[in-house]
Parts: sequence; structure tokens; C-alpha cells
Amino acid sequence: MSIVVALLGFNLLILVHELGHYLLARMVGIEASVFSVGFGPAVVRVHGKTTLFQFAAIPIGGYVRLAGMAREEDDPNDSASGHRTGRRYDEARLWERALVVAAGPVFNFIFAAIAYTWLFGSFNAVAYEWKREATTVIKQVSGPAAAAGMKPYDIIERIN
Repeated sequence: MSIVVALLGFNLLILVHELGHYLLARMVGIEASVFSVGFGPAVVRVHGKTTLFQFAAIPIGGYVRLAGMAREEDDPNDSASGHRTGRRYDEARLWERALVVAAGPVFNFIFAAIAYTWLFGSFNAVAYEWKREATTVIKQVSGPAAAAGMKPYDIIERIN
């Protein structure tokens, strides 16, 4: 069960990361032909207006295929004769490409900040014990401490 939860959590992070790349690419006008969470054959496909969204069989990793990033012989759908609705990645300005590349990690950072704010702000996941308890346990006693009557596993509650 913990493996399934870990895979779901990992895929959520991948989804957020790839969503960052996808949204910024579309924002600056770069065409995205495929948005995939996972690799291999598609298990679930949804055809959008210009993008194919899919969950693939191997749930480790993901990608956004932007026009102009792959060599044309590797991607037959990314050719000059195809029906493009946006610009190619290699036609975009340097600052636009930099934004698209940086968007994935930035979205992960924002997601982490929101998740931690919700988690620690809601008190649903963290229980506080306001009563302070002693934590210092004596492991070994010798010398004056033993002569004074201290024994192993005694707990120091306070000093003076």
C-alpha cells in the first residue's frame, strides 16, 4: 500500500512540474503537442484542442512535447507541413525558452509552499503536546553520581 501512495505522490509532483512547463509554453505561444504523465503506451488519452493529454503505462516520469524541441525525423508530427497552432520552441526568444524551462521547478516550489502552508496551518496533520516532558535518560552511572544513588535509566527532570 505504501508503494502505491508513494507512486501517487510522485506522479502528483510530476504532474505539477510538467504543468508548469506546459502552461508557460502556451502562455508565450509555443505549441505543445503532447502532455504526458508516465512513459510508454498511453493508458488514458484525452484530445484537447491542440494538445494530447495522456497518462502512460509506466508511472515514473513525464514530459511535455513542444514543437521544435525534437528532431523532425524523430517526431513526424512536428514538421513544417503539419497543422501548427503556435510557434516552435526553437523559434522562441531566449527569455521565453528560459521561462519555459524554469517553470517546472518553480511550479514544484510553489506547490511545496502551498502544501506546507495548508498542512501546518490547518492543524489536521500536526498534533502539539504542550506539556513538556523530560527527555534526558541516564544510560550509564559511575563515580559521584553512582555514590549519590543515581541508577541507569533514571530520568533527569530538572537541574537545581
